[in-house]
Amino acid sequence: MDIAEKQNIPEVVLEREMHKTDTIVLTFHGDPHLLNEPVLRVRITGPAESVLSSVTGSDRIDASKTEKDRVASGDRVFPVFRQNAMIYGIWSQYVSHHGCACCSLTSLLAAYCPHYRDLRPNETIEIVERKHFPEEIWQKNYQKDLSGQMPVTLYGISRILSAEGIENEYVGAFQDRKALSDIKDHLRKGLPVVIETSRIRRGRRIGLPVSVNDRRYAGSYHTMILLGLDRKGHVFFTDSATRDWAGERQRLKKDDLVSLIQYMFPRKRKNARNLYYDHRWNTGGYIKISRSGD
Repeated sequence: MDIAEKQNIPEVVLEREMHKTDTIVLTFHGDPHLLNEPVLRVRITGPAESVLSSVTGSDRIDASKTEKDRVASGDRVFPVFRQNAMIYGIWSQYVSHHGCACCSLTSLLAAYCPHYRDLRPNETIEIVERKHFPEEIWQKNYQKDLSGQMPVTLYGISRILSAEGIENEYVGAFQDRKALSDIKDHLRKGLPVVIETSRIRRGRRIGLPVSVNDRRYAGSYHTMILLGLDRKGHVFFTDSATRDWAGERQRLKKDDLVSLIQYMFPRKRKNARNLYYDHRWNTGGYIKISRSGD
């Protein structure tokens, strides 16, 4: 199958609505069996983020709002790609081994930029990265053997999003408690967050740091998009990788945000501007996406 060809890509829906006046929540609608497809469209529908986010206190979204105000630009469609689907032409091996960041970047560009609606990961590598990164840096990364070809860093993703008119804030260094509050507040506004996880879970036991290499969210390091919260506070997130614990629910997973935070890691080098990964100290953190694009 060539994903460049027109095809009927399966779709599921996350319905957006206001909950308890200050939190935008998502409700899943669709066939759970579709969540293991190699390419899946996740449509977030309902009143636009800008309309819902403006509702506070006793304000309500009701019939007094015009239809245009309530639903125009409310839908965002995030295509989610399985890394090892081997449908990305000459880039299939790279995407299979290192393509999580590329897949996440592709999903964001497709959701926020109409001219990238049908973008695929191989095109992100060949066209978008080359458009926004110096040619010599792009060539240096992809002329290496497969094992040496590295994914785009969160800084690199943030730089491309900004250049394409998608407002975002890259948070490199963070402390867990503050990051948990910051990310949760952002998701409550109906806005996504891009995160990077490692294979190691961090935590504390009897006051001492402890780490567990259980690879729940990453084989080594892994990039994903948090799309929003459900009514119980669990987070929906995209994932280009397949995890045994998730069963059939692979491309769109749901888990506890506290658990995800334990696998995230802060960027150690404050002024690092690496576009491609070379050391964990030069990447990490998270990206908050604002309302823009279209």
